[in-house]
Amino acid sequence: ISFLSFSSRLEKAESEVLNYLLEFVNWSTLSPPLKLILNQRQTKMTWRPSTNLDSIPSLSHICRLKIRQVLGPDLLMRTSIVQKLPVPSSLHDFLRFQDIVEPSYKHPPQSPVINRVQRSQRAHQHRHVL
Repeated sequence: ISFLSFSSRLEKAESEVLNYLLEFVNWSTLSPPLKLILNQRQTKMTWRPSTNLDSIPSLSHICRLKIRQVLGPDLLMRTSIVQKLPVPSSLHDFLRFQDIVEPSYKHPPQSPVINRVQRSQRAHQHRHVL
């Protein structure tokens, strides 16, 4: 993700979604421009950081990020490569971020198909005149 794309997402994301996204990075090393966006949102009360974002990431989280960086994000998330790592099986889910709860969307994203159907319905409204 490019910096401009990511910063735009930070400015617009719902609070819960933003906290979810920050779980996948080392939030203590964000660039100054990204930290500025987060500080502005916190000041405007458009974002409430989760409690763990106020602290330094745990060593286990930093190690998880490093392993993901070495293996590549797609390998860990989309294949069973993590199951083959020489680590205790209890760490497999942790390395795949299975401990992070997905946000509950206030406005769930609609599929492109639903959007097209709704546009079509609005464009082709029929009126019956008696």
